[in-house]
Amino acid sequence: MLQEGSIDKLPKEQQAKFIDNIFRKAQKLSTIINDILRASEMDTDEFSLVREAIKPTQIEEIISRVYEDLKPETDRKGLVFTIEKPKRPLPKILVDADFLEQAFYNLTDNAIKYTAKGFVKIVLNQESNQLVVKIQDSGVGIPLEDQKKIFDKFARAKNAIDMYTDGSGLGLFIVKKIIEAHQGAINFISKENEGTVFTVSLPVGSVGLKKVN
Repeated sequence: MLQEGSIDKLPKEQQAKFIDNIFRKAQKLSTIINDILRASEMDTDEFSLVREAIKPTQIEEIISRVYEDLKPETDRKGLVFTIEKPKRPLPKILVDADFLEQAFYNLTDNAIKYTAKGFVKIVLNQESNQLVVKIQDSGVGIPLEDQKKIFDKFARAKNAIDMYTDGSGLGLFIVKKIIEAHQGAINFISKENEGTVFTVSLPVGSVGLKKVN
């Protein structure tokens, strides 16, 4: 329609909606391609973090960037989006901030996608020698039969596919690889139609990374 010029015959409002749909689909396709490329890189024994990229980082700064990036979407959906953190600053941790931001972005973006109403909440805390980040939502939850494979490549719960047809099924696979590369751990609790809580634990101080070039 753009090539033929026929889109010009539509009302301006329809033209804007048409072009916005093209843009959104292009963005989604780009995200899927990037997920596939990143997952291919991580799904090998050779995947490692780069030593030069690992620096002392304030976890609050990473979470704040994720929050700012995704706040417009929660506003659009009418969700309550909050961050809870201790009054005192959390200690810095040695991480690849770009990778870690990608992991928390994926987790939070998923929470928003699969929550039609209610809230999405990020909670930061320190438990002994671990920094703990929880991403909690009041969304559709993960059916029990899908929970065992949720971190597998291309795995998507049935209710997630019904609610949001686009997606690579690689987001959580990538998240798990990133967290484990930082010698951290990720787990979740979920109940269908009631919501999900993903919990990420990262070591304070030297990460003791085994996979660093």
